[in-house]
Amino acid sequence: MALKDIQAGEPGEKVFLLGNEAIVRGALEAGVELVAGYPGTPSSEVLDLLFALAPEFGHLAEYSVNEKVAVETAAGAAIVGKRAFAIMKHVGVNVATDALFALAQTGVNGALVILSADDPGMHSSQSEQDNRLYGEHMHLPMLDPSSPAEAKAFAQAAFELSHRLELPVILRTTTRVSHGSALVRLGTIPPRAAPAEKVHWARYRNPQRFTMVPVFARARRLLLTEKIAQARQLCEDPRYNPVKNIGSSVGILASGIAYEYALEALQVLELEANVMKIGTPYPLPQQTMAEFIADLKVLVVCEELEPYLEDRVRAIAKEANPGLKIYGKRSGHLPLEFEYSSQIVISGLAKALSLQLPVEFEKIEHQARKLIQDLPARTPVFCPGCPHQASLYALKQAVGQEAVFCGDIGCYTLGVQSPHNAVDTCLCMGASIGLANGIQYFSDDPVVAIIGDSTFFHSGLSALANAVYHQANLTLVVLDNDTTAMTGHQPHPSALDHRMKHTGGKLLDIAQVAEGLGVTDVKVLGALETERLTEAVKHSVAHRGVSVIVSKEPCALNWDRRRRRVGQPIVAYTVSDRCNGCLECLRDFNCIAIYEQDGLAQIDAALCNGCGACATICPEEAIIQRRSAGDLLQELTHGTF
Repeated sequence: MALKDIQAGEPGEKVFLLGNEAIVRGALEAGVELVAGYPGTPSSEVLDLLFALAPEFGHLAEYSVNEKVAVETAAGAAIVGKRAFAIMKHVGVNVATDALFALAQTGVNGALVILSADDPGMHSSQSEQDNRLYGEHMHLPMLDPSSPAEAKAFAQAAFELSHRLELPVILRTTTRVSHGSALVRLGTIPPRAAPAEKVHWARYRNPQRFTMVPVFARARRLLLTEKIAQARQLCEDPRYNPVKNIGSSVGILASGIAYEYALEALQVLELEANVMKIGTPYPLPQQTMAEFIADLKVLVVCEELEPYLEDRVRAIAKEANPGLKIYGKRSGHLPLEFEYSSQIVISGLAKALSLQLPVEFEKIEHQARKLIQDLPARTPVFCPGCPHQASLYALKQAVGQEAVFCGDIGCYTLGVQSPHNAVDTCLCMGASIGLANGIQYFSDDPVVAIIGDSTFFHSGLSALANAVYHQANLTLVVLDNDTTAMTGHQPHPSALDHRMKHTGGKLLDIAQVAEGLGVTDVKVLGALETERLTEAVKHSVAHRGVSVIVSKEPCALNWDRRRRRVGQPIVAYTVSDRCNGCLECLRDFNCIAIYEQDGLAQIDAALCNGCGACATICPEEAIIQRRSAGDLLQELTHGTF
């Protein structure tokens, strides 16, 4: 991560940055004053970097408990004239929509930018959605960069547009833009006085604007229409929506990373075409689009996910060029689902224009599929020593296969795989408890909800309160690994880390929170205490009503780092000659450090992190801890080896 380039890069200098790093630099150059967000791939680096850079550049930053709170926090700062940035992945916007729809009507006094990082192809998400639709739905201006360099420029521009229009502005990226790298030209970061200047509320008090009761909301809705008309004029700016007109009868309309693929396709196919890039999905530059298509015979629309541009340019073409042939998703030349690639766009463009492909993609794909068949599968796995693995093992030992396991969003979703088979559902953040509540009404089988510590605070509290209120019969297991692990080990209300030293924070106790919500049966156990945890699960499942078990153990990766930081050796486990080949450690536990050799279990010392969970589940007590290097040296020194 190019932290030094973001910090110290001189104006005019070109540095190699990730798209997310470029967004950070753009926000700093725009004078961002408050940052709030919830981590989620592919947006996480933006929040992490701005949090890390806060002491140096003087802005305030927080890891919020969820995206709705992040937007509301940022909105509060923007209402009192500050420049605020709310950061989240695409599905996080779903959580924040209630606030965003109202904010479109209230507007802001400073500037408010919402980062929505979409994930075409669902690399790390439970659903694929096109958040360009949110701009139109909410009536919020949106910028859609196609490259890391443009991500920086658009991040900065988003703050300026928001300030000028007094509206929130959405900066929408996708995985390939956020995680792609390119040379980015730096600008100037304005000086900032720290600490943040306090304001007098009397200067901003305006109930008719910021209190959205119906009588005020109706007036603000009319004003929003005027604001969007103003935004539509600004979005005709060619800096956002550039046009390359070479007098061809063929046109390409593209947006986001698909624009870069389209340019490559033109080169590969040796094709001359007029090209327009859409950088403002909302409001669309309708006048410029109409002028662009007016003299074309054929238009190919290149965009990922929904046929958003295609549908709207078809509507424009009814007046601007009724005879225009438009190819894209609706015509079947480009796919509706998943992310694009150069190959997909090249093939689609060639098919639409009846051109000969210079590369035999189908033949290459066929050969690749044959090669893949001979390769070993590489499924995602738990890290060696992951406490979730031990917790899921204890769950299955306690209730077997008959229970209903409602999972949630986190590393523990890997429990859906064999041999764990301990995740039957996974819908969205916090859904484990709500789904379990609905299922328990109609199931005689034990109903268990499994949620992580960060997800518990994100969206589990309301569902738990609902379950207690309605006297649901379910067991909630909170897998507390003291971090938000899956997105990069960020802090949350029950897990403060070294990054919080410049902000401070009060730790919340998950067990106390559960008790405060009315749960009477609450237990806290170590995740690696598999026997005790198994018995605790049996007791909780037998309990009538809501039970909560907090299975607590630090993330294995963080535990490894802490030991290395203080010079503590990681002492691996090994299999003694007591092993009888029952292979329960492989069949039911399945840590990736354990493997079979000659019918017996073996442990890879290079992978083992010394958690010892496997030793607790071995019926023959055949798994023992290796002697550390220090112990061996001492034995050699004293002649007792």
